[in-house]
Amino acid sequence: MLVACPHTQVVTIPGAVFFLPNEVADRVADVILQTAAHARR
Repeated sequence: MLVACPHTQVVTIPGAVFFLPNEVADRVADVILQTAAHARR
């Protein structure tokens, strides 16, 4: 699967285990914003 998606990045968020948008919403938002900013380049 990763071969088909060469621009995939795995992000590990320590301590979060169940439903990331609820547990670490700020961190998830940061990752999404960083990804969107990178995609615009």
